[in-house]
Amino acid sequence: MKSFLISFSIIFATSALTASTMMEGQLSTDDENGIEIKDVEYDYNMFSDGGRMDCTGLLQFYIIVPPEGQRVLVYRTRKHLIEGDRLYPFAVSEWDIDSNRIAHVSLKNISWGTYFKVCVLYDNDIRVYSSFYCVNSYIDKDDLNLLLNQASVKSTVSGLFSIKVLDKDLVIDTYETVNLAVVDLHGNILFSGNLSKPTTIPIDKAASSVIITRYTINGKTTTNKFLLK
Repeated sequence: MKSFLISFSIIFATSALTASTMMEGQLSTDDENGIEIKDVEYDYNMFSDGGRMDCTGLLQFYIIVPPEGQRVLVYRTRKHLIEGDRLYPFAVSEWDIDSNRIAHVSLKNISWGTYFKVCVLYDNDIRVYSSFYCVNSYIDKDDLNLLLNQASVKSTVSGLFSIKVLDKDLVIDTYETVNLAVVDLHGNILFSGNLSKPTTIPIDKAASSVIITRYTINGKTTTNKFLLK
């Protein structure tokens, strides 16, 4: 079990791996809105899922609730999001406020690429939100690199077609006709056309760290995102 702890108040992160280490880290909260998130800890396990590494674990932290706050909600997104994905809330949970105006949050089965934020409700349904924070901030750097690098390589969608990122190239292996479009997050077109044989497409001119591919085979269209190393 790997545990990462960041205390916003002392501005240090504690890593409890095989041996305990210290690393500097700081995450800001919406202090102007009176929301304080403290002692964020992510206890996770790395495992192989169908030949690809993944992780899941327990996310815990506590919130100091302003005196006028009536309720505390925690929103989280779906898992495995990468840079450029939209942050839509996938689930929401409510947490009790104790007599010290503290809400203790404990979220189970949280995977990498999950974002979360806090909402404090006041009278008249006034809502104040924190910023979004990502679980990735609490994962060991080497583990995170392994997870993100695997996220940038998609498996085959059929026995006659595969697509992956290799260094600064997009490598397509196909023996059937495929209509392919490749763009970056700024809308720049890196490739658009039909392919019917193995092809390598340079993507070094991408203006973002994520590219989007859209391809159609036998009437079926698939869209993927690739994280560039």
